[in-house]
Amino acid sequence: MLPALGHVHREVRPAMATIAQDLARVQSRHWAARPLPEPPRTHRMSKSAPPQHDRIGVLLEDWMRSYHPEELFDPEGRLKPELRALAPRGARRMGANPRANGGLLLKPLRLPDFRKFAVEVPSPGTEST
Repeated sequence: MLPALGHVHREVRPAMATIAQDLARVQSRHWAARPLPEPPRTHRMSKSAPPQHDRIGVLLEDWMRSYHPEELFDPEGRLKPELRALAPRGARRMGANPRANGGLLLKPLRLPDFRKFAVEVPSPGTEST
């Protein structure tokens, strides 16, 4: 069974912050002092985007609203309880299902003896299969 990995995020975040600070320090020492770029964010548009992006923003908003978020989420943005109740629990979850989790339901593979398929090659480049 896999160990719980919830602690990894809390432990990795400070390490990544330290690495980013070290990189910024090295960067400012050896190259032109430029800040590290922010990581990209999904569905993010700059508020100071050029006017041609207004149309894209409207299209994006129309597309996102086509999912009817007001029917899916409460005013605080949380998934509505009646929808959350539909999600499988325990071993019924996809990642917890023994047949989907490669490690909980191990069976030896039944493979033919590969030696029966060997091709005798007296010297390289002289035989064809």
